[in-house]
Amino acid sequence: MAALVVYGLGTSTGAVTFNSLLQTETPERLRGRIFATSDMLWQSGRLISLLAGGVIADTLGIQAVFYIGAALLFAAAWAGWRGLKT
Repeated sequence: MAALVVYGLGTSTGAVTFNSLLQTETPERLRGRIFATSDMLWQSGRLISLLAGGVIADTLGIQAVFYIGAALLFAAAWAGWRGLKT
């Protein structure tokens, strides 16, 4: 349960940061299209990850899902960190 709380905090603060960046960097006339596209991609990724997570859990076990998820989160954090430096 604690891991879910930490995960929720991380994804929610990430969403605030990402949406703020989109608002700042996107021209006003394009914001609706950009936000709609962003949401479509986000939700598609979530659905694909649910399917992939289920398949991986079934074939390799639930620990593999946690390890792969952690690796993806670290990769996202690294990409965000590098983006801050440029």
